[in-house]
Amino acid sequence: MINTIVEIEHQADFEEQGFYSKSYLALDKRLNRHVAVKDIIYENLTSDDDFGKYFEEAYKLSMASHPRVLPVYYVGIDHNGGEETIPRIVTCFFKKGSLNSYLQSIYASNKSMALDEIIRYAHDIIQGMIHLHALDIVHLDLKASNIYIGDDGKMVLGDFGQAKFIKDGIIHEHVDLYPALAPVEAVAKKAFDKTTDIYQFGLLLYSMVCYTKYRDTIENTYKISTPQLKVIFREKPANVADLKSEFKANMKLFNEAIKTSNFPNRADYPYYVPKKIQDVIHKCLEPVVANRYNNFYEIQADLNEFVFPKGVSEYYQDLVTNNIHFKKEEKMCVISIVPSGAKFDLSATKNGRNVAKCTKPNISQAKLQKILLTFAEEI
Repeated sequence: MINTIVEIEHQADFEEQGFYSKSYLALDKRLNRHVAVKDIIYENLTSDDDFGKYFEEAYKLSMASHPRVLPVYYVGIDHNGGEETIPRIVTCFFKKGSLNSYLQSIYASNKSMALDEIIRYAHDIIQGMIHLHALDIVHLDLKASNIYIGDDGKMVLGDFGQAKFIKDGIIHEHVDLYPALAPVEAVAKKAFDKTTDIYQFGLLLYSMVCYTKYRDTIENTYKISTPQLKVIFREKPANVADLKSEFKANMKLFNEAIKTSNFPNRADYPYYVPKKIQDVIHKCLEPVVANRYNNFYEIQADLNEFVFPKGVSEYYQDLVTNNIHFKKEEKMCVISIVPSGAKFDLSATKNGRNVAKCTKPNISQAKLQKILLTFAEEI
């Protein structure tokens, strides 16, 4: 065996941190390149076998080599001057950050993520998931903070800490799923299969079109975000018993909302989200496993049925005015949505000039999404 010494210089902690790890930007001094480092937080490790299990994530990443999967460089153990032993995974660093940080920046400016961008990113993620499932690997932690924006602008799946090899189609072994991502069967039967990833993909797609609502529900309504769970189960403050009791009550309400299809709210989408995209989300999130998509090929096929208006790009909704903004042949266009009782009056401009044929009063909400896309095609 050849012992290799790697010099890693810590530079900055990442804003997003996992429950069982600490992640940061570092410099690999020997190769003079920036890398992403994940130090595993552990308890009660006493043998080489104990340490070995923490490198299963890196093994799965390495085995799943694919353009849509995070490249792993190497693994090792940092003895930290003899005081502490830390399992470590070193991977590619993407300077554009995670999908979650990108969503945060967009929605902080009171606009939605562009629909054409969402569909493009969804296809990237689907390609990665098709590859994983072909290898009988289930991810089990599919969320925006675990997906990175590659240097080519495409999505890259990362954080395989929860990933498992699946045997005989189903997993019955213990898995600590992030509570906000756990479908009905995970709670009721402690069982998982490839449709667990499909359920999580549905939540991911929902969070992309309704990010602010999604985060508010997880953080404020049910109080089950990762930072909140770390306070309860890792930091264990003096009032931890009360916090655990509140968490248990919140999870009961949350699981009932999932079971009855009340989470997420199926009737509360921004106007710019077409019914076809809503239908894909809802089928992924079906509480009954048999009613979900069987695989990611089926999701891909349904998304391919949605035809985006020709020549339209950067199609998003202003979340303050509710107006739709986009480019058509590189000219700025706006569709104004004005409430009129229970209906809406629509008008449009292109390069600041009114478009007479794109004016329509008394539109019901049921017809709104379709007419918006028709206007975008005709403008």
